[in-house]
Formats: sequence, C-alpha cells, structure tokens
Amino acid sequence: HLLVTQYEVSAQRRAEAALAQRERELADEVAALRTLQRTSTALVEGDDPSSIFRTIVGAAATLMGSQCASLKMLDAATGTLQLVDWRGFDPASAEFWRTVDLDGASTCGRALHDGERSIVPDVEADTALAGSGDLEAYRRSRIRAVQSTPLRSRTGALLGMISTHWHEVHAPSERDLRWFDVLARQAADVL
Repeated sequence: HLLVTQYEVSAQRRAEAALAQRERELADEVAALRTLQRTSTALVEGDDPSSIFRTIVGAAATLMGSQCASLKMLDAATGTLQLVDWRGFDPASAEFWRTVDLDGASTCGRALHDGERSIVPDVEADTALAGSGDLEAYRRSRIRAVQSTPLRSRTGALLGMISTHWHEVHAPSERDLRWFDVLARQAADVL
C-alpha cells in the first residue's frame, strides 16, 4: 500500500510539473500575441518612419527576449544595408554597422549574401568571425549570440534585415523564430 501511495504521489507531482510547464508556455504565447497585436496597431497608425523603425526594433527585442536589436534597410543603389534603428549597441558598434555589405562577416552580411536567416549562437566560437571587425563590434556591445532575418516584400524583393542580439550564448527556439517571422512579415508589409 505504501508503494502505491508513493507512486501516486510521484505521478501527481509529474502531472503538476507538466501542467505548470504548459501554463508557462501558454502565458508566453499570449504575451507574444499581445506584442504582435500592439505592434500591428502601432505600425498601421504610424506615419513617421523613425517611430515605425523604433516600433519594429522594440517588438523584435521583446519577442525574442534579447538585449539588443537592429533594423537595416536595403539601399538598392549600392546593394548595402543601412542601419536605421537599433537598441543596446555600444555607439562605436552602431557606427561600425552603419553600412553592411555582402562581404560582411556579421550575421546581416551572411544573411544578405545567402538570402536567408543567419543564426550564430556564440560569436566567440564562430570561426568566420575570428579576427573580424564584426567580432570586435560584438564584443564592445557585449553581444554573444545573434540572429538576422531578411525582410522581404510579398513579391520576394529584399527590403532590409532585422536582427536580435543576446548578451549570453543563445539559440532561439523554433517557437520564438515563428513569432519573429510574423513580426518580420508585419514589418515588411509596412515598409
């Protein structure tokens, strides 16, 4: 009888832990939906480009739980990305990333070159960044992990790049990337 009771208590604890985990996941989903709804409203109502850029960058950091974020727009004449808004960068890093080209070692340069999202969970372990100015810029801003996602129009034309940056080694979850893709779609539609 004692073994059955211990088994039942153990099973109940596992069920309670699973329920608590699911409740946390649901709360995260609701928070993401609220962020996207507020962002959508702000983007539709916004008429000043700088406030639109700031809204996109703020939503990116919130959705991804990152300390830093940036938005770059494509300069079609030069084929480079131009930094239009950012949060959390050291000023020297922001100046270094003011323009990013196809050959850049940063995730934006890679995503621009490859045409798809670039994720670097640990900039210190990434051999492509070794000795680069980008690595030094990441270090100045205490950035350890980065993801950059191309912003594309409905026709597929590249419009820009939206990135998030963390102060610790980090690989974004598939769930976070899905929500981020919704934000990227909203941003691309407005831009």
